[in-house]
Amino acid sequence: MTASRWTWVAALGSLIVVVALAVSAAGLLPTNVPSARAASSNAPGPSWGNWSGNATTYGVTFTESGLPNGTLWFVVVHDSWGSPFGWGGWSGFHANWSTNSSLGFQLRNGTYDFYVGSYGANGTVYSASPRGGNFTVNGTSTSVAVTFSAVTFYTLSFTETGLPNGTFWTVHLAGGMFVPFSPTGVGSLSWGRGGWNGSATSTINYTVPNGNYPYGIGPAYAGGVTYLPTPSSGNVTINGSSATVSVSFAPLTYYNVSFVETGLPNGSYWSVGVHGGWGGYGHGQSTNGTAITVALPNGTYPFSVPAVWTSAGIYTATPSSGNVTVNGTSVSVAISFAPLVLYSVSFQETGLPNGTFWSVALFGTGWGGFSWNGSAGATVNFSAPNGTYPYAIGSVRSAGGLYAPTTASGNVTVNGSAVVVDVTFASVPLYNVTFSETGLPNGTAWSVAVYGPGTFVWNGTTNSSLTLALPNGTYSFSVGWAWSGGTLYTATPSSGTVTVAGAATSVSVTYS
Repeated sequence: MTASRWTWVAALGSLIVVVALAVSAAGLLPTNVPSARAASSNAPGPSWGNWSGNATTYGVTFTESGLPNGTLWFVVVHDSWGSPFGWGGWSGFHANWSTNSSLGFQLRNGTYDFYVGSYGANGTVYSASPRGGNFTVNGTSTSVAVTFSAVTFYTLSFTETGLPNGTFWTVHLAGGMFVPFSPTGVGSLSWGRGGWNGSATSTINYTVPNGNYPYGIGPAYAGGVTYLPTPSSGNVTINGSSATVSVSFAPLTYYNVSFVETGLPNGSYWSVGVHGGWGGYGHGQSTNGTAITVALPNGTYPFSVPAVWTSAGIYTATPSSGNVTVNGTSVSVAISFAPLVLYSVSFQETGLPNGTFWSVALFGTGWGGFSWNGSAGATVNFSAPNGTYPYAIGSVRSAGGLYAPTTASGNVTVNGSAVVVDVTFASVPLYNVTFSETGLPNGTAWSVAVYGPGTFVWNGTTNSSLTLALPNGTYSFSVGWAWSGGTLYTATPSSGTVTVAGAATSVSVTYS
């Protein structure tokens, strides 16, 4: 097995041992740890990082005080987070443990992070000081002193009133709990002493040491009724004695919020969406009657009322959106529908040869936010309600050449009457761009694509040249592969740019 393979296996083995010790400290493993796990004083632990080279190493000794004789404790050392390897740089990870008052490592020069933990003794948990930190090895041996002290635990109780007997409720407790397996010592709650807890009785208990504990209390449900806690969150401090947090639950009261419409033809379906508030309400209801009612607790809720399509036309609501506030009583919101009046928006062109097809896109209308229409006549028509609408008009190719609108885009405003937009097309001079090929067998098909601002032209031929008519400008082009007799031919150049500047131009292409 290679050195790197040994490094990885040793890393995994030591990590498992350290994690096992930490879990044991949390009370999840039996107390009969095999004596073979206890290293003798100052004996190097499984520090596989020392196996990756022949660099000089120096002794690092950790000395503890405060633990009962024979108590198992451990130290984990790894390359500093700021080192080139950092956490996860397996070559710099070391672990050792002992039942004596000292344990040691052989380490190369460098800065190392460490953390310290204890298996505990006779059911007592011990906290190390310092629980973690760093040290530097710089050409000489060094030592770190650690003091252990017993951790005292207290009862933290959450007691509720207001829930029906037997109702299940929950508390989540976070922060402050002593965890032996942690670089900082004080971290997240350990198993069985914190985290999430629930009960169908009036009390939920935690066993915790001194510290500050944020908590959150969830809603409870009984008999189809939602009960909300007061407080629903907060912080509680344990400082040398047990503590109790009183929680009062009250049923969540709902009130009717009615949206009442006027103006729609009888039997028309309409709808309301209500959003937000406690629990993230997302009510969406519809009816062909005159009222929509939703039950909501106190709070402020955004609502929206979409337009209605009927056989008599489109009806829009006033207000179409807003907020409704519930504050201990039922609420009614009046919604007034009125027919949406549409006005003619006409684009009238001049300058195109008779019968030439042209088109306009009108934005802010229609499905998808725009309408497109075209005509081979002089007028393109739309219908739109009051408002301001951007539009775009494309260039047109015909047998007579290329025609471009003098105003290709703009805005049109509808304000209570029909609108006509005049569009003038002007002829754009075109110049021949000829692509000539060499290298292909006679009669082989090949093609060219040319594209630029507002232009995309593709053409193919079996002749040795093809010609495209383009206005002034700079265009990118690409030349496709060609097949002949089972042979693939590629072009040089296969792509590039060509500039048209008031005269015909050409591009030579070689196939091979």
